[in-house]
Amino acid sequence: MKLYDIKSKQIVELEYIANSEGTFYISSLSSSKLKSYGYKKVIEDDYPIITDPYKEVVSSGEEKTNEYKLTHALADISLDIAKSLKTREISLAFEATLENLPGGLNVENVGVVDCGRQHLANVSSLIKILEATNQPDIDFRLYDNSYTKINLAQLKALEIAIIIKGNEIYAKKWALEVELSNASNIDEAKAIVW
Repeated sequence: MKLYDIKSKQIVELEYIANSEGTFYISSLSSSKLKSYGYKKVIEDDYPIITDPYKEVVSSGEEKTNEYKLTHALADISLDIAKSLKTREISLAFEATLENLPGGLNVENVGVVDCGRQHLANVSSLIKILEATNQPDIDFRLYDNSYTKINLAQLKALEIAIIIKGNEIYAKKWALEVELSNASNIDEAKAIVW
């Protein structure tokens, strides 16, 4: 059972008290008897459930005549911690988008294609193949998993489009980082979304 040690001013867990008078189970002692042994019962609020990563539980205690009241409340985390969480969130979204752009990328005269780091490497490889073999075109798989024939000029345009989109993704990340560094409170930090 949780008790408040009057002398050390700390909460302790005890099932019984052993002293010169004997051994006593806490549950059988009255508040006044507990107090005479140097303890008070801890009356504690329910511990809140945290569903928001930008909240933390703050506990406080108040010594009363025959008890110690322990309360718990949700409070905002510090702005520094909030910025740290948001930085991680932005970084994860950035990395995921850089790897594979949701919804693909619509490239003129080609269609909607997969867009990301690996896709750029694949397109660069296809360019090398066409240049080395002098083939007029090559089969290319689009975002919707259909196939089309694509020539060297289209592949080069596709390569540039993927590079430009990558630069846009970096620029978005940098802008969000600046916005986050300028956030002056938790609500401003939380409002920043990828």
